[in-house]
Amino acid sequence: MTTRFLMTALITLYLVSAPFGNQAHAEGAKKETVFRILVLGDSLVSGYGISKEEAYPAVLEAKFRQNGYPVKVINGGKSGDTALAGFNRLPFHLKQNPDLVVIVLGANDALKGLEPGGAYAAIEKVIKLLQSQRIQPVLMGIKSPRNLGDAYAKKFDSIYPILAQRYNVPFYPFFLDGIALKPEYNLSDRVHPNPDGVRVLVQNTSPFLMNIVYQMLMSMYAPQQQQQAQPEDMKEKTVSE
Repeated sequence: MTTRFLMTALITLYLVSAPFGNQAHAEGAKKETVFRILVLGDSLVSGYGISKEEAYPAVLEAKFRQNGYPVKVINGGKSGDTALAGFNRLPFHLKQNPDLVVIVLGANDALKGLEPGGAYAAIEKVIKLLQSQRIQPVLMGIKSPRNLGDAYAKKFDSIYPILAQRYNVPFYPFFLDGIALKPEYNLSDRVHPNPDGVRVLVQNTSPFLMNIVYQMLMSMYAPQQQQQAQPEDMKEKTVSE
């Protein structure tokens, strides 16, 4: 059995069963067997200064598919967005029926020196809205520029692990790990990743994200297999109870 065949089978089972997944997606499973990932963010993911095909969502999708995952990655990035602006756009993107949302928000809050509590509150709203609709959130950490002072940086950087722990959300500590402050991986503004930088981001983050998707799929598959493996008398007992 090929990896792609296995992943397609698991995704089909996940979408059709959907006990905590989104029902609209389940209803359309026969038309399109694909697991949808929304990347909700700002210019770090939208493709600022590069083509959409070179942007993080497109390269991430290609990486998933190279590894046998029938996945669609939706570009939910918008240049200039603060965390609150990202939250305000979320209902629109939810119409695309994502199964998982990667949250990459807060960089513009830090660049503008906004109060960290505002970013915390906005990202908290994103997480709570997703969880209320039984959509899996994943939180990517962002770090404040150090020229804003140690006190600000400490307060800002801490909002991500605090939110992840409070809401039991999978957490990647620093989205720009491996490319931050490295000219060869960024545009001339030294802020936004160039195509090489995007490839590094995908190389670093894709194993983490693939593991989450795999665990989501297996959480659906294992109970189904366990139920099928039960002797008939045990199944009858379970039903009668």
